[in-house]
Amino acid sequence: AYVSATGDDTVTADNALVKPEFTRWASMHVKRVLARMKKLSTLFNTGGKYRHTPADRLHLIMHSDFIASAEAYLYSDTYHNEFVKLPKAEEVAFWQGSGTGFEWEDTSKIIVKPSGMDDVVTVKNIVGIAFDRDALGVSNIDRRVTTNWNPRAEFTNNWYKFDAGYFNDFNENIVVFTLGDGE
Repeated sequence: AYVSATGDDTVTADNALVKPEFTRWASMHVKRVLARMKKLSTLFNTGGKYRHTPADRLHLIMHSDFIASAEAYLYSDTYHNEFVKLPKAEEVAFWQGSGTGFEWEDTSKIIVKPSGMDDVVTVKNIVGIAFDRDALGVSNIDRRVTTNWNPRAEFTNNWYKFDAGYFNDFNENIVVFTLGDGE
């Protein structure tokens, strides 16, 4: 989208985070998408349902490398930071794990096995995700505590346990921001 909007084909997924013009455009693009998610539309879910996401239900999570790029290239030389400032977001250093280091190619990808498929899918260069709070989540289910009395030392160990339940609602709004084509 950046190349077609600006004509600048020198920006690639490998060098985008060190290009101030790209970072400025990406900040604008994220803000535009978030504003559009607040309006009734079928564009941001795969179920084709008319949905809108009010500001109090909208969550944004951004990769820390992108936030650092924005802070270094946008905020440092801008008198009115509010015009280029990223929306309030949670910050993560990696999506699934850091691998053997904190290199962009390790921290910005996810590897998933979609339900009903035999092969895994890798999505690279993930910058952020915006979603309705009803679109996905994790629940603690079957909470329990087991105890073990140690008669010799006269103390009790408590072991807190729970099972995690995950949900995705593909009829709710969700947008994943990637650099390049996301492959």
